[in-house]
Amino acid sequence: MNFSTLFAMIMIIFFDGCTTMSESTPFWTTAELINVEWKKGCLTTAYCSSPQFRLTASNYVSTESNSISWTVTEDIVQEQSRPFISYWIEGTPSDLSVACEVIGSDPKYGFQRTCDYTPAVGIFRDNVQPNTSYISGKIRMSPESPNIDRGKMIVELRGKCFNATITVQKHIERCPWCTDITTTPPMLTTPKLEKARKATAKFVFDERFELACVAILATICVLSAAAFTWLLVAYLRQRSNVESRESEKTYLANLMKVDSPFGRTNRTE
Repeated sequence: MNFSTLFAMIMIIFFDGCTTMSESTPFWTTAELINVEWKKGCLTTAYCSSPQFRLTASNYVSTESNSISWTVTEDIVQEQSRPFISYWIEGTPSDLSVACEVIGSDPKYGFQRTCDYTPAVGIFRDNVQPNTSYISGKIRMSPESPNIDRGKMIVELRGKCFNATITVQKHIERCPWCTDITTTPPMLTTPKLEKARKATAKFVFDERFELACVAILATICVLSAAAFTWLLVAYLRQRSNVESRESEKTYLANLMKVDSPFGRTNRTE
């Protein structure tokens, strides 16, 4: 592989990365546990001590996962549940999935173990109607919430020992804690919205700038290595030529001494 081919590959990778980043728009998601039904005695028979309920949101594009855990109690929703907010830089809401599991420890040996879990279920898919619920990956209409906003949906997950119901909502244009400009005067909310957008844009710009710096440094390293290699080869060739010329000159001088008439006269006398 010559230098020009290597340089071209580096530039292709760099521009491809910039294009991918420019196509991804950062967004937020909010998940909230609204109900958990436990099967009586199930965790006890499953040898699960000090159980904790864990909710996990995963992004298969960036292979990133965010999770939150609560101690299992009789009324976990009222005593423990809080909104779970995640921020995603890569991918889209349809690239996300959610799952629940119960983590505990073995009562006899004390090692940590997964006592129960649900399958991961994809959310915000284009082929699903807005007001739907998931049950272990199977879709059904949700008659209990006919007026759910298009950015919000109910997900029902079933394990062996529990049935969990959560709501998930996507936030594309603004963060979950930002004020809705449609319900308040624009003069009060516009600065906050612009500030949030500027902060997000600055974050994305910083990432692109870092990527550009890394690509430039890599290019400089490759150029420096190629230049050093070229100089080293040129130096070795020049040194070899000089040594060859010196050897040739020495050989000719010795040959002239042997063939000189003065040399033969001296040997005759």
